[in-house]
Amino acid sequence: MIRTDHILGGAVLAGGVFLLVYLIPNEVTAAPERLRNPALFPTMAAWLLVLLGVLQIVFAGPKQYRIDWPGLGRGLAVFAILVAAAIALPIVGFVPMGIGMMALFGFVMMYERRPHWLLVTIAASPVLTWALFEIAFQRPLP
Repeated sequence: MIRTDHILGGAVLAGGVFLLVYLIPNEVTAAPERLRNPALFPTMAAWLLVLLGVLQIVFAGPKQYRIDWPGLGRGLAVFAILVAAAIALPIVGFVPMGIGMMALFGFVMMYERRPHWLLVTIAASPVLTWALFEIAFQRPLP
């Protein structure tokens, strides 16, 4: 009997392996001799996906679950937001796209209604990420 935990874990594991084997080597310029290797963070994220996928498979729940249709809808909404953000990134730039994406995630996905936390999350996350890559790592973002 296949549990949904096994399917989810296998999908996450496959995504991490795809990143490690194909996408990162072919699409990220690696500079291993440099302290600030551009492939470092994507590789770390891919290994984390592999680890979490394996853990999801190994520690699957004890029973078969039914499909959570609202949860699946939220997952598809996250996917749609990420695709829209990837399309908008070269057009509007990282900071405006990041602020818009965080606003959508904050309002729609996290159900956050406290305005001070929304403002901090929406504004600070993209700006701090931009500062980390542009200033600290000296890697340009779109």
